[in-house]
Amino acid sequence: MDLPRTPLSPHAEPQTAGGAGTRDRIRDAALALFLRDGFRATSVRQIATAAATTHTTLYKYFKSKEAIALSLLEEIAPTIRAFHARVPGIIKDRAGFDQWFDDYSAFWLQHYPIYHAFWEAALANRHLSDWVMERSRIVLSDTWAQSDPALILTDGQREKLLLWAMSLDNLLSLVRMTDAEGQNEIIRVNLREMLSASFDRIFQTAV
Repeated sequence: MDLPRTPLSPHAEPQTAGGAGTRDRIRDAALALFLRDGFRATSVRQIATAAATTHTTLYKYFKSKEAIALSLLEEIAPTIRAFHARVPGIIKDRAGFDQWFDDYSAFWLQHYPIYHAFWEAALANRHLSDWVMERSRIVLSDTWAQSDPALILTDGQREKLLLWAMSLDNLLSLVRMTDAEGQNEIIRVNLREMLSASFDRIFQTAV
């Protein structure tokens, strides 16, 4: 998803020469702390200490913890958008759904730490959560329209697809959270079958 420069924008000010290294250290430190201690329990001062900088310097790059989480999501947003751009194709050619799901789930499992940190931040901040939900709807609709202008969906199908797409990522996160040895793949396969069935129900009358 595109992340506009809002009050929650990742960058507090233009970066100075040599600032990229500090910014990356801050992001890496924050992600590690978010995953170890949780978003709410992690303070800006703790992040700064872990990044070998000061909280004053941190604020030169990020306005808040939420801004750091947004910055982490920016890193993978183009790939997320590319996956969703493939959805119109699998609506028309249902045979490609399983491969699409396997590719997308593999991507989420690989980038789960970023996803987890971002959504914990969103849950801790109502404004960020509301903004993300609304922005997700806009970006997904625009992505589908641009990837296949000829795709015709009813209002009901479009709304169901939006809900389906946004719930997909949450369900995949549950797969990643399952630590029981040997269970992740079983759960993922069952999830694929369940989402496949729901996908068919939404588009049984689609183009």
